[in-house]
Amino acid sequence: MFLKPNEINDSKKVAHGVKNTIRQNIDKQESDYYDLSRTLLDFPSQTPEILKQQVDEYIEKVADIRRFARRIETGSSPSVL
Repeated sequence: MFLKPNEINDSKKVAHGVKNTIRQNIDKQESDYYDLSRTLLDFPSQTPEILKQQVDEYIEKVADIRRFARRIETGSSPSVL
C-alpha cells in the first residue's frame, strides 16, 4: 500500500511538529541550566557551609536537567511528550 500525496504531506507535518517540540524542550533545558548557573554565581553564600550546600544542590539539579534532556534527545516521541 502506498501513501497518497496528501498523506505524505500530513506525515511530514507531524514529523516536523515533533522535531520542533523536541527542539523547544531541549532549548528549555538549556535555559534552565543557564538560569541555575547564573543564580549560583549571582548569589553565592559567604558562609562556607551554606555555599557547600548551594554547590551540592546545583550539582544535583544539573544532573536532573541533563538526565531529562538526554531522555528528550534519545527517547521516542511518546516518552518525550
